[in-house]
Amino acid sequence: ALLIVFGLGVSVTSAGSGGDLGAALGHLMPAVLATVPAVWVCVGLALVFFGALPRLVTIAWALLAAFLVVGEFGSLLRLPAAITDLSPFAHGSVVPGGTVYVAPLAVLVAVAAVLALTAVAAFRRRALTTA
Repeated sequence: ALLIVFGLGVSVTSAGSGGDLGAALGHLMPAVLATVPAVWVCVGLALVFFGALPRLVTIAWALLAAFLVVGEFGSLLRLPAAITDLSPFAHGSVVPGGTVYVAPLAVLVAVAAVLALTAVAAFRRRALTTA
């Protein structure tokens, strides 16, 4: 929901500076929403850690930071493709007004779904008691 609000805000700002709101939404919203599957993958990893190894859930924050740095700055840092491809943010990037490729986004959604199911299974195995 926050990404949608952000995309709307950027679109309204772009339209307010002399553009058409519909065109701004058409160019900017796909780029904003293309990051959602990568975020879902990071959430799925955090849930897996929380379900399987709750004391190590902070590793999810380290992975998120690493994914963002590698995904956003990997080419600038001249990192090999094998390293930049580890970041989910490197696969769903869309330039505003650019072409949206569905296949990488669908793969990220599938990975996020597998991670979420793994997290549910791991959470069910934990010996939790209710008071």
